[in-house]
Amino acid sequence: MADYVEIKQLIMRIYDRISDLQDIMMQYKEYNITINEVHILEKLNGNDGIKVKELAELCNVTNATMTVQLKKLEANDYVTKEKDLHDSRSVLIFITQKGRKIVKVHEYFYVKLLKGILKSHEEEEIELMYSMLSEIEQNLTAAIQTQRDDLKIKKH
Repeated sequence: MADYVEIKQLIMRIYDRISDLQDIMMQYKEYNITINEVHILEKLNGNDGIKVKELAELCNVTNATMTVQLKKLEANDYVTKEKDLHDSRSVLIFITQKGRKIVKVHEYFYVKLLKGILKSHEEEEIELMYSMLSEIEQNLTAAIQTQRDDLKIKKH
C-alpha cells in the first residue's frame, strides 16, 4: 500500500499536469487571459453582480489582488463594473458575453480532458472516484476551517 508521502507526491504530480494543460489551453493569443482570471470568471458566472470584496473572498485573494485582476478583465471586455446603488462605496462586477464564452471554452476543455483520462474506467469506478473526491473536499474544507480557527486562537 502507498504511504502518505507517495500519495502526496502523486497528488502534486497530477496537479502539475493539470496546470500544464490549463496553461497550454489558455495560450491562444485571442483570449489574452491567465488561468487565474478564468477561475475568477467561473466564480463570477454563478454570482453575477457581486461586490469586489465578496469575489475576492470566493477566490481566496486580497481585495488589492482582485482589483488588479479585474482591471485586466475589464480592459479585455470580460467583465463590467457598475456602482452599487445601495452602497456608493461599492462596485458590482458583472460577467460579459465574452467572459461567458471563456467559461464555456474552459468547461468544454475539462469535459474533454476528463472523458479522455477516464475512458478506460467503468462507470462504477468513476462514481466511486467522485464519491471519494467529494469526501476529500469536505475533509479539506473542515481542515481549512480548523486551521483558521486555530490561527484566531493563537492571535488572541
